[in-house]
Amino acid sequence: MTRLALIAHDDEKPEMVELVRRHEALLDGFDLVATGTTGKRIAAETSLSVERKQSGPLGGDLMIGAEVAEGVLDGVVF
Repeated sequence: MTRLALIAHDDEKPEMVELVRRHEALLDGFDLVATGTTGKRIAAETSLSVERKQSGPLGGDLMIGAEVAEGVLDGVVF
């Protein structure tokens, strides 16, 4: 399954959630990963499952970056 990370700064979270809502049917076929708060909002406002890392300030961005470096993520939407 394609693994996709979703990251948004605080002021961009509503736009990320709207993007995910618009494409929810498509994204249902992905293994989704997100930083903590972004993932929490997406999971609460859609029917999608999201693997949540730490919040960005607590290292979530770095955790996702490590997955990019390891080659276990297929893409990042930021």
